[in-house]
Amino acid sequence: MSEHRPEGGLAAENAALRERVARLERLLDEERRLFASGAVAVFDCRPGEDWRVESVFGNVAGICGRDPREFLLGRPFASMVHPEDLARVQGFLAEQEARGRDGFVQEYRIVHPDGAVRWVEDRTVIERGGDGNTVRYRCALQDITERKRFELAVLGSHRLMTTLFDGLDLSLYVADMETHEILYTNEHMRRLFGKPLTGGICYKELQDRDSPCPFCTNDIIRTLDGGIYRWEFSNPLVGRHAVLMDRVIRWPDGRDVRLEICLDITERRQAENALQARDAVLQAVSMAAEVLLRGVDWSRDMDGILAALGRSVGVCRAYIFRNREAPDGTLLMDHAHEWCAPGVRAQIGNPDLQGMRYVDFCPRWAQVLGHGTPLHGRVADFPESERRILDAQEIKSLLVVPIFVAGAWWGFIGFDDCQRPRLWSSAELDALATAAGIIGGAIQRRHGERALRRALDEQKALFQEVHHRVKNNLQVVSSLLDMAARRLAPDPAAEALVDVRQRVRAMALIHAGLYGGPRLDRVDFAAYAADLYGHVSSLYPDAARRLSARFSMPPLELPLVKAVPCALILNEALTNVFRHAYPGGRSGEVRVGWDRPAPGRVRMFVADDGVGLPEGREGEPSCGMGFKLLRGLAGHQLDGRLELRGGAGLEVTVEFTPEPGPEGLAPGPV
Repeated sequence: MSEHRPEGGLAAENAALRERVARLERLLDEERRLFASGAVAVFDCRPGEDWRVESVFGNVAGICGRDPREFLLGRPFASMVHPEDLARVQGFLAEQEARGRDGFVQEYRIVHPDGAVRWVEDRTVIERGGDGNTVRYRCALQDITERKRFELAVLGSHRLMTTLFDGLDLSLYVADMETHEILYTNEHMRRLFGKPLTGGICYKELQDRDSPCPFCTNDIIRTLDGGIYRWEFSNPLVGRHAVLMDRVIRWPDGRDVRLEICLDITERRQAENALQARDAVLQAVSMAAEVLLRGVDWSRDMDGILAALGRSVGVCRAYIFRNREAPDGTLLMDHAHEWCAPGVRAQIGNPDLQGMRYVDFCPRWAQVLGHGTPLHGRVADFPESERRILDAQEIKSLLVVPIFVAGAWWGFIGFDDCQRPRLWSSAELDALATAAGIIGGAIQRRHGERALRRALDEQKALFQEVHHRVKNNLQVVSSLLDMAARRLAPDPAAEALVDVRQRVRAMALIHAGLYGGPRLDRVDFAAYAADLYGHVSSLYPDAARRLSARFSMPPLELPLVKAVPCALILNEALTNVFRHAYPGGRSGEVRVGWDRPAPGRVRMFVADDGVGLPEGREGEPSCGMGFKLLRGLAGHQLDGRLELRGGAGLEVTVEFTPEPGPEGLAPGPV
């Protein structure tokens, strides 16, 4: 398949990713609205006398009879507690804090705006800071008015009691605490189990066990002196999760029996589990995005990313398949990466999963995934041709999400559940589709980096060839000038040819350094200056034997447009020293180097202790060709300032900005 990135492909990829994230947010908002209509209202309150509310969610209107915004705008939590119960509630809270408890349960009354009184069960969690002081109460309120009415009804007649029980929208039963015989079940419970339960043994009828349940609460409630023992339990026989409230009551025949009230919280628990699962998936997706954005090779990070995504959705296997074309143009898939949960048989080495033809095994996958649609469901519902290969891998349910790179279908990421034929939630689908989009973006970035690296390598090779040819051509010009100078008698014309040859040689050394250096656009000027000094001194061996050199050349890299004029200035100044500064066999010292007089500025100097400038010419440029060239190079090419200082010898300095102008060009011609 072609991996050519179409124009505008990245923008379209980003737009699609943003659309997936927006869709996920809409689904999460829908989940919050569903949670808000449930049986719980949750308040986060600050410590204090009246418990100011920081945040609130859940079915506040249904349980408290008020708009949640009232609390966020300043209504304290304590304002809705019944005045007769407030002191008791405050005292109980203070007692639990003093004991160092992290949570507790209490029951009290609240008052609705219309004056209606409702009973609530408050499950409070105390959050403490690092210093051990309370920073927040999280109070989960559940309306128990119906249960309280029931408890009051228990005190009435047996007939009235059973009538009330049958009218309640919750399950309850009464069982003998010695024989475990079921003495009574209400209508709601009989409908739940689909049979009459009275007369049966509770652990057989309700739990399908052959002996009393190890979690039986009879021994516990006997010690509570009529108090209620609350606990939670998931019953696999009916597939429901409930809060159970057990207590001892007196049966009409005088014996003590167990009364168990079952408040079904299955939907609430499912909503809580869905929120937890969503948060886990989003955390895994966030980790994947961070790793792929930070990493340099997506394939090396993929095993860890698949492990995080697989654990977050609770699957047995997570993997990636990559598409490729066979020589005849047939679309194939290859198993590229895999993570497996402990105890699950890996498939990464399965030869049957390499080079699979879509048209042979799963033709509809190519059509569905190629159009960007995830494929998911229970394997039992898949076509028979697909079930053969999926059953061989012990897959009960799967989710497959396409991966696109630069707008082209690249492959897919898949998740297998080998334990149960699960159904996938919309939040999971959108979160994992977002993960597939992030993986596709990382692959696309890797392809772009490889293409850029190839282009840079080609450009580097081209520049090296250019600098090599320029250097060779300048050497040819230098050789021609040298041959011409040798044919001339010693006179000013021959000397001018030698000077021109020297300048050409100075430029050739620049290109030689670029050709052999690590960078093609900048010159290591310290190394260059040392080479140039050696070259100039070799042309004047007699003077070189009488002179000593002192260098002060801290590291300095110059762009090409600055390095060439600096090289010519240095060449002219050194040539002047060796040729004119020490006549008559005199000896001395030459100082060559540069410093930084101000941020962003460089001052290059060549100083000698020779005969200096003619008397009366200090600070004035000579009318000679060399000094005219120095002035032109300093002023026009470097946009700098040239100074000549005489006295005991001559110092040539030029101060300039080492970086070029905004367009990367020197200011102008000499």
